[in-house]
Amino acid sequence: MSRRDTNLMGAAGEHLTAGCLCRLGWAASITPQGYRDIDLVAVRDGDLQKTILVQCKAAEAGSSMWLNVSAEGPVRTPSNSWCVLISFKADPTARPDFFVVPMQVIHVFAWAGFANAVKRGIEKGRSPKPVGRGALKARDFVGYQERWDLLDLADPDGLPYAFEGGFWDWLRGLDLPPDIAPPTKGLLPPPGTI
Repeated sequence: MSRRDTNLMGAAGEHLTAGCLCRLGWAASITPQGYRDIDLVAVRDGDLQKTILVQCKAAEAGSSMWLNVSAEGPVRTPSNSWCVLISFKADPTARPDFFVVPMQVIHVFAWAGFANAVKRGIEKGRSPKPVGRGALKARDFVGYQERWDLLDLADPDGLPYAFEGGFWDWLRGLDLPPDIAPPTKGLLPPPGTI
């Protein structure tokens, strides 16, 4: 099977995510094409005070999704900002896997991977890059798979980071900007307990 067009895959990911949100009681709307960093805006049905901003990243299973990052540190994002990673299966009729992750977690993860790569490059005598792209793979976010329930949290920034090994190794020796709370290691509360 040939690789699917990435623009079509991205559009499909946005529409599928909007559909999931609607089924879960969110009035979701896709933003105009090219709107920077926000693909969907959703309001909780019956609670106009609860609004979320969603960026969708879609790729075939095992492929990387990319996020622009700065060597200066991760961007501070509003607590109502989320990223939904959509991992499409080889069978185009199969439901993809969804990973619902606070946007701040995405930015810290992508920055840590990028900063670690820059650090290794400097150790090998390469010039540091001020900006680059951080790779995201759905398999790194298994703790967030189908965690739609997290969207109802008032402050997702207080959640532990649901990552294994490599991420914590990347963070060793890196300094987060002062406005970014250091990640804590732990397990997310089980679905249905939030």
